[in-house]
Amino acid sequence: MKVDNRRSVQIKAYILSFILLLEILLVISSQIVHKRMDELIVGAGILFSLVIIWKLIRFKIVILDISEHIVSIKTRHPFSRSINFPQMEVPLHKIFSCHLKDELLTTFLIVNIHTKNNVRSFYYKLGILSGKSANDFKKVLEILKTYKKEQMGSEG
Repeated sequence: MKVDNRRSVQIKAYILSFILLLEILLVISSQIVHKRMDELIVGAGILFSLVIIWKLIRFKIVILDISEHIVSIKTRHPFSRSINFPQMEVPLHKIFSCHLKDELLTTFLIVNIHTKNNVRSFYYKLGILSGKSANDFKKVLEILKTYKKEQMGSEG
């Protein structure tokens, strides 16, 4: 089973790109009309543009893929068409826990896996999920929990 946050990330990326383009057009048109701009306005515009560009660079689509024996997590940029190489690929039996954590304006996918000495946590920022995306991620996590319960039952 495969789920991702592609739709919400792409919508946010396109909206921010539109805002950035609109801001650039406003600065250029005001420069043409007024011939001179206040340094404070120019500085605020540059700072606002840099924040938007930084946000656009940091956007990531997270793809959670569960096959019969392996959990794979891949990330890619929303404007990229490149191949999705796994960020993490582990056997199902190594996963200790996996859950969603809602913060103020974002949701994190937290995956805890068994290593040689202890448990290691991996955090993946999903952003603000739509109701359908959140339900899809929750369904996949329930499948993982069911698998863990079945695995515990077969060991005991």
